[in-house]
Amino acid sequence: MPADRDAPDVLFLDRQVLVLRKPAGMPAQPDATGDPSAASWCADFLRREQNRPDWNPFVAPVHRLDRPVSGLLVLARTSKSADRLTAQFRTRTVHKCYLAVVSGSPRFDRADIRLFLKKDSRDNLVEYSPSPFAGAREALSSLQVIFRGPDETLVAMLPHTGRSHQLRATAAFLGHPILGDLKYGADGGLGHWIALHACALRFEHPVEHTRLTVRAALPDAWCERFPWFVPWIPGGMLPPRPCAARTRALPLESVPSR
Repeated sequence: MPADRDAPDVLFLDRQVLVLRKPAGMPAQPDATGDPSAASWCADFLRREQNRPDWNPFVAPVHRLDRPVSGLLVLARTSKSADRLTAQFRTRTVHKCYLAVVSGSPRFDRADIRLFLKKDSRDNLVEYSPSPFAGAREALSSLQVIFRGPDETLVAMLPHTGRSHQLRATAAFLGHPILGDLKYGADGGLGHWIALHACALRFEHPVEHTRLTVRAALPDAWCERFPWFVPWIPGGMLPPRPCAARTRALPLESVPSR
């Protein structure tokens, strides 16, 4: 969680859309814990920016980003924008790229994975299978290995559907759970975060109808925990205080269509 809760990292802002680099450990919207959410944090930010302490701005997340996951979160600033942005995520016209560090070394360099997922809301856990089963929904993901470390691997993960815990379940199904993800088989925890980061999003502006591409640098904790891959990360993806110089670019310029 960030030490300075008064300074959200807002990467895009206009009258219709706010894109935030959400810290791991923060829920996207208010939940049963009562902890501050990204939505309330951004509402406070807008009140300060406009010097309107009694204002109740409309700020609504339009897609999922699990609490222990860091990275890009899109929030609508009007109800019309919320409807239009939500429709884009629902109809799979938004392109998303995540970075993950998984345990071990996958046998593949690139893979397309089709799973069927069913979420149990009682324990917030997803049941998964490569074959259809009662109540399950199809989940499609593409994975590309970026760099193999001694015991861990940096992977780009591209979800083509928006199922709950989709990438986390996919990594578990492959036998290479995301680091820190105790729910899905990781050997140890990382505190309030797991090694999954929403690093790139491409979507259509809900009013201007222009294509927007936004990228979010990795959290500081990644450089501290995974120094072996830092030289492989482009400068734009490193935190504001770079841990090492760039030596190679990640394939984020062209997120593939389905």
